[in-house]
Amino acid sequence: MCDSMWKEVILMQSAFENARDYVEVLLNVPARLVENSKSALQSCLAELLPLYQTEAFSVEALHVASFDEKKVYLLKDQFHVCFIIVKCPGEKLAVFGPYIHTTPDSAFCQQAMDENHISATQLASLSLFYNRLPVCRHSALISAARIFISHLYGETRREFEVVEIAYAKKQTFVAEENSSNMRQLEQRYELENAFLMEVENGNSEEAIRIYRRLQSEVSNLKRASDPVRNRKNLTIILNTLLRKCVERAKVHPFHIDTISTNFAHFIEHANSIAQLNELEFKMTETYVRLIQRYTLREYSPIVRKAMNYIIINLSSELRLSDIARASGVSPNYLSALFNQETGDSVSAYINQKRISKAAELLENRSTQIQEIAFYVGFSDLNYFTRVFRTIKGMPPGEYRKKCIEKQYTVGRDDLGTL
Repeated sequence: MCDSMWKEVILMQSAFENARDYVEVLLNVPARLVENSKSALQSCLAELLPLYQTEAFSVEALHVASFDEKKVYLLKDQFHVCFIIVKCPGEKLAVFGPYIHTTPDSAFCQQAMDENHISATQLASLSLFYNRLPVCRHSALISAARIFISHLYGETRREFEVVEIAYAKKQTFVAEENSSNMRQLEQRYELENAFLMEVENGNSEEAIRIYRRLQSEVSNLKRASDPVRNRKNLTIILNTLLRKCVERAKVHPFHIDTISTNFAHFIEHANSIAQLNELEFKMTETYVRLIQRYTLREYSPIVRKAMNYIIINLSSELRLSDIARASGVSPNYLSALFNQETGDSVSAYINQKRISKAAELLENRSTQIQEIAFYVGFSDLNYFTRVFRTIKGMPPGEYRKKCIEKQYTVGRDDLGTL
């Protein structure tokens, strides 16, 4: 192979790897690089869609040999299953898919059954098949394919043509011979719901116990060829589910966003399944603690708004009139409602939250106490000390000393176990 051809192949592989990372990570759609032949394409489709009859993949209508290198081919079948194909240098095909462009609800499944004259007895198997496929908008994958082509040929300003092709008109859907896989799917969803319920209720131990069972159920789910990449995709989904679960527990996004973003970063930089396994349990414990600490679901929407305003603006001057305005009610109404639901005045709640945050910061021995007082909204150090002593039972300096002694004791005990 001459140098120019070799460089072309290297460029193509590098561009495909970048495209695959984007498509598999962000869109959750599989990506493959196969030989430019009908047999290779047929084998690829059969591997990716195991619930179809292998011999039914009629790709004779796909004249892959005549595919243009600078076009995007959108393949659809009568079951609304789609692939995106791009011809690459070196007689290769980049295959992105399978995917469906619409959420497979009951109406979607019924339409597929009507169009293909499928018996109602196969509805469960058809639903199982669809639920194993990623849902993605055509435009998102077409954009990814166009970027891929532009990287291959350096033509960043062109809108590469999209060619739609209906393929495999004679293929048939195959119902599974037994209900074991369907039952496994039902069991997985039951475990997911039970797991999320325990997380939402702040039950860390039970959530971890259920998740251990759930891990064995999802271990055979494969959306990417690389095992680590496949597990990363599943961990990304878990991060999303946990974030939504915390939101349902009425924890303000202010507390969630940084944690969720950090976990997304850790997932992408993990390089083994063992690291991802450890990270999944760490995520579960962290989100549960977030709910235990910040959930406001027991309070009315007005009081929740007031509490969130206080927490977000903890270092600022907090006037009752401003808090009430942010909550959409009068100061007198807020004061009465807040006391009724919490048993405390608004000012007492503000002090509790400020001192709680100060206690966290005191664990860092490098930050001066006066700086901490100012950070949590106290301009007078003496007043801060009095309030801190009232709530914590000791002045801030003594509290810090006890925290340092505790950290030293724990660290010494840990060394003793080595």
